[in-house]
Amino acid sequence: MAQDPSDPATRPAPAAAEPAPLLPDQTYEELGVLGRGGSAVVLRVRDNRLQREVALKRVEGMPGLPAHLVQGFLEEARLSSRLEHPNLVPVHAVGVDSTGAAYFTMKLVEGQTLHRWLGMRDRDASPSEVLLDALEVMRRVCDAAAYAHAAGVVHCDIKPGNILVGAHGEVYLMDWGIAQPVGAPTRLAGTPQFMAPDVLRGGTLTPATDVYALGAVLYYIVSRRVPFSGTDVASVLDAVRRADPPDLTTLDLPRPPNRALVEIVRRAMASAVGDRYADAGALGAALRAFLRSGQHLPELQFPAGAFLLHEGDVGDEAYLLLAGRARVTRSVQGEAVFVRELGPGEVFGELALLSARPRSATVQAITPVVVAVVGRGRLESEVGLQGWVGALVRGLAERFRELEARADAGGHPRE
Repeated sequence: MAQDPSDPATRPAPAAAEPAPLLPDQTYEELGVLGRGGSAVVLRVRDNRLQREVALKRVEGMPGLPAHLVQGFLEEARLSSRLEHPNLVPVHAVGVDSTGAAYFTMKLVEGQTLHRWLGMRDRDASPSEVLLDALEVMRRVCDAAAYAHAAGVVHCDIKPGNILVGAHGEVYLMDWGIAQPVGAPTRLAGTPQFMAPDVLRGGTLTPATDVYALGAVLYYIVSRRVPFSGTDVASVLDAVRRADPPDLTTLDLPRPPNRALVEIVRRAMASAVGDRYADAGALGAALRAFLRSGQHLPELQFPAGAFLLHEGDVGDEAYLLLAGRARVTRSVQGEAVFVRELGPGEVFGELALLSARPRSATVQAITPVVVAVVGRGRLESEVGLQGWVGALVRGLAERFRELEARADAGGHPRE
């Protein structure tokens, strides 16, 4: 609805003249400009007939605007009015104002583009929470795109600036101005940084064109970088044509990206159309399965010899060993005693997390290791530690603590 000038994939349009007066009967009362882009402006207006505020999008530059642009604008209104889905903004009316400029009105949504929303969330929440929330946003965007694909429509310009997150959790896939029917010839239109390479190869549009763009947005969410960049549009398009974005696993990120999520992004952004998810519904199903499987846990990497945790420390996280091997030692009568060796699939640090007591052992990496992190908040939300299940789990943790204490007293560490 409004173009985000801070979006890395957009640039502010040149300043345009103020909009001409609206309908002479003052059906709509202008309240402000929400945004401009291309040949259109989006206004915040009051519908005096229904006594409500709506968004009004209209063509600028009249008269003299090419007829095909006006026709495309009206087609956007007709298309948007036919697509009725919770994650698509409904169109209310279409018309022409006193200057001859075409316009249509739609639901006014208070919110932020995905790009701005991520920036705000990064300041207020942990990286793992932001990632989970962003993936849930994308799952709902996939639902909207899947609905359009089922109706035979390809969006053709999915990017962070066209995804709106409302003030109350609403999610909308916006701006259907260059949408085309499935099977239409590809044409150079959209935002290069999120464009599918098949758009440049010729042929026809398929849902996989949008799947690639959805994958590119996921790439941006994981890395906060656009998949393709360059010094000018031509260099960006050349990078898109090669369809070889920097590997997410090689980027210098604060935390290594989850490998299962990286595979979802890779498949969505596969160069060959046939190697991608068939449509947005299939990609959305993959994200839903990922979110439900627990694979979304944040991951950490440690070099050989690094200490993963220390005996006596406060424990507010547990760990699942994904790769590599580690040794567990405990202090018995002042001496560090080897307890056991850990391998992929084993959990450690859970007793301190469950019992809210200091760590009872030290864990050190034997080889380079990768671990998934389970925080207290995540455990409480998914297991329900405040209820009877939590009481049961904490009771078991205390029992294990007692067994360890007895083993220490007898000089027989736990195997």
